[in-house]
Amino acid sequence: LDIHLDKDGHIWLATFGGINVLSFMNDSVSVEHLRGGREIPSDQIVSIAEEKNGALWFGTYDGGVFRMAPKSSTKNFKLDILSRKIIYYNQQNGFNAKTIWRIFASGSNELWFASVEDGLLRYRNNPGADTLQRIFEKYTDKEGLPCNQMLCTFEDKEKNIWIGTNGGGLCKFMGDIF
Repeated sequence: LDIHLDKDGHIWLATFGGINVLSFMNDSVSVEHLRGGREIPSDQIVSIAEEKNGALWFGTYDGGVFRMAPKSSTKNFKLDILSRKIIYYNQQNGFNAKTIWRIFASGSNELWFASVEDGLLRYRNNPGADTLQRIFEKYTDKEGLPCNQMLCTFEDKEKNIWIGTNGGGLCKFMGDIF
């Protein structure tokens, strides 16, 4: 349902059968398959985004999101993706959404998660913390969104975040207001 070209030229395909990763070497293509219950927490992958450090985030249809740590120094790509640490985010660690249609990495190193029923979530540095700590913030119709079904996000050249909704039109997030 989503296609992502990572910093190293690998193509990541989000599908309802897990994740397929295409690697291109010389004149050949290799495909690695990551499946739910084995290498990853879910088979129903809907969206993909990459942080500046190379960590990959995957939105699922049935269980929130998970993060795959940046690549290691190993030259064997298959071993590298199988050895990367995966962190699953759900209600126990502050992520309160089940189905994520889109993940967007903004220019200010924030992640935005467009959910089907739970509004919009932002993952950013905690402004009140002395150390580097990241938190999830949830925005719904209670915070000014016209509805709670988000479809996509985009950042314009002025750093405004635009949110496409299902039935509520287009929203503009300007700092901390909609």
